[in-house]
Amino acid sequence: MEGSQSAGSSENEEQTLVRELCANGICMKTTEVEAKLDEGNIQEAESSLREGLQLNFEEARALLGRLEYQRGNVEGALRVFDGIDLQAAIERLQPSIPEKQPTKKGRSRNDSQNAVSQHAAGLVLEAIYLKAKSLQKLGRLSDAANECKNVLDAVEKIFQQGIPDVQVDSRLQDTVSQAVELLPELEAGCGVEAGPLSLAAQIDGSYVPKQNLEEAVLLLMILIRKFYLGKTKWDPSVMEHLTFALSLCSQTSIVAKQLEEIMPGVFHRVDRWNTLALCYCGAGQNNVALNLLRNSLHKHERPNDLMALLLAAKICSEDSHLATEGGGYAQRAIENAQGIDEHLKGVAVRMLGLCLGKQAKVSSSDFERSRLQSEALKSLEALRYAKQFIDATGGSLLKGWRLLALVLSAQQRFSEAEVVTDAALDETAKWDQGPLLRLKAKLKISQSLPMDAIETYRYLLALVQARRKSFGPLRKKMMATHISSGACLSVFCQRKGIYRVRAVASESAPAASKIEEEKVKLGGSDLRVTRLGIGAWSWGDNSYWNNFEWDDRKMKDAKSAFETSVDCGITFFDTAEVYGSGEEFIKERKETDPELEVAIATKFAALPWRLGRQSVLTALKDSICHLGVSSVELYQLHWPGIWGNEGYLDGLGDAVEQGLVKAVGVSNYSESRLRDAYERLKKRGIPLASNQVNYSLIYRAPEENGVKAACDELGITLIAYSPIAQGALTGKYTPENLPTGPRSRIYTPEFLIKVALNWLIAQENVVPIPGAKTAEQAKEFVGALGWRLTSEEINELRSMALEIQPVIGFPAEKL
Repeated sequence: MEGSQSAGSSENEEQTLVRELCANGICMKTTEVEAKLDEGNIQEAESSLREGLQLNFEEARALLGRLEYQRGNVEGALRVFDGIDLQAAIERLQPSIPEKQPTKKGRSRNDSQNAVSQHAAGLVLEAIYLKAKSLQKLGRLSDAANECKNVLDAVEKIFQQGIPDVQVDSRLQDTVSQAVELLPELEAGCGVEAGPLSLAAQIDGSYVPKQNLEEAVLLLMILIRKFYLGKTKWDPSVMEHLTFALSLCSQTSIVAKQLEEIMPGVFHRVDRWNTLALCYCGAGQNNVALNLLRNSLHKHERPNDLMALLLAAKICSEDSHLATEGGGYAQRAIENAQGIDEHLKGVAVRMLGLCLGKQAKVSSSDFERSRLQSEALKSLEALRYAKQFIDATGGSLLKGWRLLALVLSAQQRFSEAEVVTDAALDETAKWDQGPLLRLKAKLKISQSLPMDAIETYRYLLALVQARRKSFGPLRKKMMATHISSGACLSVFCQRKGIYRVRAVASESAPAASKIEEEKVKLGGSDLRVTRLGIGAWSWGDNSYWNNFEWDDRKMKDAKSAFETSVDCGITFFDTAEVYGSGEEFIKERKETDPELEVAIATKFAALPWRLGRQSVLTALKDSICHLGVSSVELYQLHWPGIWGNEGYLDGLGDAVEQGLVKAVGVSNYSESRLRDAYERLKKRGIPLASNQVNYSLIYRAPEENGVKAACDELGITLIAYSPIAQGALTGKYTPENLPTGPRSRIYTPEFLIKVALNWLIAQENVVPIPGAKTAEQAKEFVGALGWRLTSEEINELRSMALEIQPVIGFPAEKL
């Protein structure tokens, strides 16, 4: 309804908007209106507009609010907008149901009415948008976000059939586009308060993001999809924001996928290669990233691109076999780090030092190794900077002292390194001295002083023991309930005398051949697995579960656990793509013994941006590649998806038909979801083999919510993860609280583990998969096989466990 006179430039147009208002083919100067606004007479200014431009109340107020906003009076604009009943205006603009189809003769009139409604709607929507902008400038981001959402909701209500292609009002288009761009910015600033997901939300397909980052990612991906469909123009800032958001989630592989899907010509190919390389490097696919960088740094492309050279040098510095190539990249980076990029020369020098150090490790001669180490230290200038770091921090940080000692030891100056370590011990609190004591012991060994090293280790062990006594056995507060429940169960078992039942049966583990003979089928599939499997979620560095403490010692322990399990006859291993390097770990073990026959189960992560059956097949093929096999025995959906679960199940069916898996299952599925999945796969003649849920003697939610009963009814195997409640069912006795007499042998943590696992195994349709981090744990788990609790003993244990306060398990199975 409102318009403005055309002008030769955007600047003149803005000036015209301030000086003159036009509507209904009538124009009037704003001088009189502005004078009344300056006097505070909003009603008189409104009356002038209504009479001069033939407007209704809401339209006049909307124009007044826009005028105040353009004059910079944000608070005044907000007062004007607050006086408008915008919801009532939106309702009046909603289309009514036509009594009959319009005739050809009446089309021109309808088009005219439609154009008028567009102008009116544009004026109301602009008022809501400017109200949101005013609230944003006043710092009320949450209210601004709500008003911005009202703009988008109003568009859906007013234009239920979409905005017609003919005579589209440009201001209306601009208002909607600006609101779409503003909303993620506002929500990023104020956060999104989302309630828990409900079953109703799952049924009707709606989705409430859990945090503002998720909502921002979804909105940005919707904008990119609209660009692919040709509905919007390309805006590079959308891709920049999406890259930033997904990087915060450590999902750089998704960014790479989006970049690969963008049509050629949008980005220069070298820029695309460099960005893809950065994404793949962040996703841990260094070989792919390096190949892209080689293309980018070709002599016919951009051979002197400093950022590409540094990234290539960094990737090569992590692999001894690529260190020579990385040294060349680092040298070129040093040569090109000039002018405004001179500050990056230090990074290039550091990369050169790291590459030379890697070269030294694989050098064939001592002379060459010494030369390369010397050059590496020279490039790093480590000693000087380590001293500067200690001076700058005043010796308050442990890592500075440790770095200086390591540099001195690398230069074979062991006695000086020991002096630095002793000085650091004097400056460090007692509970933080562990790393320094280990370093001191190694320095003693390097100086051929083994007895002194033993004395240092003895002091370190005493420190560890003292710390345990001071802080107690609880490592995490979230485990307190589980541990308390496990201890209570031990007490009840002692009171009832349940341990008498299998004291003799647990003395020795069954033979591996016997375990092999007692394999069971998973559900209605032909896949046979051992009655007890091993969960591999802790095997590898794992960002998803915040397991960043993976080191060589834990790797060695995990390998021992794997080998011990296989030697004892347990050949069923459960892993997942979100378990970090767990899949690659199993691949390494199979490569060392190609004839090794194990049943591998892995899982698909139903992340919000994964849509359709193809995403399941793509993830499965990636897992197969990580595992180094041609197919896997069992592929499962890790948890119910926010949406698209039917597509995921179709993807499982496709995987079976393509021979990529032998059996399929789900995980953390409720009873209703389980039945739906069973019926959907049954239509294709594919049995649902398993449902993996949290189930143990002290966490029996699957019995209470109908999941276990549904599994038994439909012939689906229940795979129980956390079967010993993450360590709670290990018998938390202290040396001061052991039972006396001959019963002390029976009340050991080892036997409680065997009873807890056998309690699950004895239920026939259950396969527990405890997590074994060491060979000792694997041996303990094997002791649960080869014998069986009676039904009376199973019920007695269940009745005793009922007297314990329930523990908290994974909530997804209640969705």
